[in-house]
Amino acid sequence: ATCYRDFLDVMVVDDADREAADELQQSGLRVECTATVMKRIADRINLARVTLAAAGAGSLPASGGI
Repeated sequence: ATCYRDFLDVMVVDDADREAADELQQSGLRVECTATVMKRIADRINLARVTLAAAGAGSLPASGGI
């Protein structure tokens, strides 16, 4: 993943990979951990919100945009 450092601002990884995320952060990558498995619409909305916030791109409307 460190090979992506040149063109990634942040990497979003699953909570289950938190230990690996800590290692990535120590290498200089900015990492955001969250649930990435999307079984329900609420999971999709949460992942979109976290990803947009991590990227500094704002967020979805409170209604979830749907």
